Amino acid sequence: PPVQAGIAHATSDIVAFIDDDAEALPDWLERLEGHYADPTVGGVGGRYVNMRAGCEVVYPAARVAGRFCWYGRVIGNMYKEVAGTEAREADFFMGGNMSFRRCLLERTPLDLRLNRDVAFNYEVDLGLRIQALGFRNIYDPLAKVKHFSAPRPNAGLRAPTSDSIYWHSHNLLYITLKHTGGARRWV
Repeated sequence: PPVQAGIAHATSDIVAFIDDDAEALPDWLERLEGHYADPTVGGVGGRYVNMRAGCEVVYPAARVAGRFCWYGRVIGNMYKEVAGTEAREADFFMGGNMSFRRCLLERTPLDLRLNRDVAFNYEVDLGLRIQALGFRNIYDPLAKVKHFSAPRPNAGLRAPTSDSIYWHSHNLLYITLKHTGGARRWV
């Protein structure tokens, strides 16, 4: 997978990820990097601004971003404005706007059991695994990238086929079971 190849070739202390059809705002790297002054921070991500015909797609504002609920619900919302502009803790980031300490990525290789169809929710698993190492993930809504949706074949839930629905459900259940235990797992 391309993300795994990028990690393997990285030499800096921080590894940042952006999609091939996205453009970082001029202060993007500076915003991400600033949070790493705190040694408890393992990952930093930001907002994913969807663009259509040169204009930002406006969505209703969200109260929560980047949360994984113990019962398996994933609340992303990283393409929406959130209440306030202050950075806040998150469980995971959107793959097209995330960064991590390289030393932590080396300790938490990507789980290739999630690498089917379009690798649904691999970012959720990665963020939770960074937290399991005792580090915090910070979501900075001002660390923005503009996403221009390059023309490409419909894949994943953009084309809801029985395969894509199966792999999305498989990965979500797998991640939920992997990151919950005890009575919560049985629920």
